[in-house]
Formats: sequence, C-alpha cells, structure tokens
Amino acid sequence: MFRSGLYSSVCLTLMFFSLGVVSWGDLLSSGRHRSAGSLEVTVVRQPGVPFTITRAIATSDIVLRKTSIHLAVENTTREHIKEVSIFVAVLDGQGQPRGGQRTSQRISLRPDEEQHITFDLSNLLFLDPTRDAARISLAIDGWVGEDTAALQPYSERALLQAILGLTSLPSQPAHITSVQDFEPLCDESSFCDNCQNRATTLCGSRGVGSFNCTFTRESCSCSFTCAGGR
Repeated sequence: MFRSGLYSSVCLTLMFFSLGVVSWGDLLSSGRHRSAGSLEVTVVRQPGVPFTITRAIATSDIVLRKTSIHLAVENTTREHIKEVSIFVAVLDGQGQPRGGQRTSQRISLRPDEEQHITFDLSNLLFLDPTRDAARISLAIDGWVGEDTAALQPYSERALLQAILGLTSLPSQPAHITSVQDFEPLCDESSFCDNCQNRATTLCGSRGVGSFNCTFTRESCSCSFTCAGGR
C-alpha cells in the first residue's frame, strides 16, 4: 500500500552525526570526531517500556542523499520481543519540527539480549551534515512481545511533548495490552491514518508538507515533512 500526500533533560544524548558509511564499531567511536556541521541524536526517556535504546547514531551519504539511523536496543525483561516500532522526529536548530518517520519491523529480542537495527530515512528527510542544523529525536513507538503489546504506549500528546523537550513522560505507559487482543503493528487499516494524525499534530499550524506510507510483508513505514520545514 502506498499513500502520498527547548530540548531539556528529558532526552538522553547518545551519539552525534557522522559523515560517511562506516561499521557499527566506527559509529560508536565517531562521537570523538564531531565536525562543525554534525547533528545531535537524542533518545526520549521512556520509563515502563520493556526494552530500551542503548545506543543511537545517524550517518549520511551526501552522494546518494540518504540519511540512515543505527540503533542498539536491549531487552531488560523476561519477555521475548518480536516486533518493534521506532519513531524519528527531525527538529531544526530552534527545536521546531521539520518532519518525522515511523518504522515498524520484525525482530527477535530475547531477555537480556541486545540487537542492532538500521533503517533509512525518507529521501525528503535527508540531512546534509555540511549545512543542516538539526536534531534527531528517537522514541520507541510500539512493540509486540510474547505477553504484552502496545502501539503508541503513551498518550499521543505526552509523547510529542516529550519529543519536543517540553515535558517528561509519566512513570508508566498509558496503553499496554495483552498480545492476544492486539492488532499487528503493521495494520493496514489503521497504520497510515494514525501516522497522518501524528504528522498533523506534530507539524501544527505549519501544516503537513508531504506524507508517504508504505507496506511490505515484513515491515511498514510512514514519513512526513512539515510545510516550510527546511
């Protein structure tokens, strides 16, 4: 399916933007080589979510005009996590939203294990480290485990306020359900509509400049830009 159309201490700064395509080991050390045009990557603190993003960095290929997100997620519970949804918000130098992307994919994350996840941002969200002043904010947006599942585990307003650095998230998520009663993360009947609503809310009075939503058998993704966001 295809459809087109202030930061505070609540966020944990993990890594910084690095130019080029490199190995994960190089990514972890690239913070020591931050250039004047580098971009900050932050992760929203999410108490009560059954696993955490422990490391995160973005790389950009200025020839292919492609920005990629690299994560390490750790399971701190006794539950086997089978699917995960990550939300990426791109903010400008003043902390105002430029756009965002939600990416959901299958994983196999057993208790006490760590797994690396890599995905590309939409071409419209490409960031040039030689000229862009921006901040990338990451949050776990949903999961499916053996026992529990959630999509947008906190209220939409609470999550977006935390992404913008205006408030911290509550100590417990608002929406966790039994996995037996949960629709798939890539539910074709609601995924795109939910993402469209988030785009409208995050972009606010500026309005949504572009919107795309795609499905495959293994994953789903939507991305959007805010009008006048560059």
